[in-house]
Amino acid sequence: RILDHPAGSVTRFEWSFPDFPWQKSDSGSDSGSDQVVFDIIIRDIRYHENSLVFIIARDITRQVEFQQNQERLLQRLEENLVHMGALNDQIRNPLTIISTLVDENDCPDRDRILHEVERIDQLIDRLDDGFISSEKVWQYLHKKHEKFEDIGS
Repeated sequence: RILDHPAGSVTRFEWSFPDFPWQKSDSGSDSGSDQVVFDIIIRDIRYHENSLVFIIARDITRQVEFQQNQERLLQRLEENLVHMGALNDQIRNPLTIISTLVDENDCPDRDRILHEVERIDQLIDRLDDGFISSEKVWQYLHKKHEKFEDIGS
């Protein structure tokens, strides 16, 4: 027997193996992939005393690579969002100190410095708005990615 499973049932699994030397891209260079992934369905059909085995295989390497890239991009986006939020706070803290020192001391350029501090603060507000938008995009993509994974399994 090829597979030990109940007659009439469908067996589905992925089979991966390393690239073979003859697998080259159109340009003649290596494809860059270290594996080829197949989705294989094996169906054993019994009819009287005879047994037929149907095997359907399809190359899903690009699908798997796409999914892995998508996971890496989501992870990178999440890391960038964390850094962006932290940087906004790290910039605001020195601005607060600058504006406090200028207010407490008799500084001849007080108005100009406070004006520039306000401009920087407005830029940080715009970054915060972008942070919120990016976070919403990340949540949307993450939710879609989870749905895609549920469908694939």
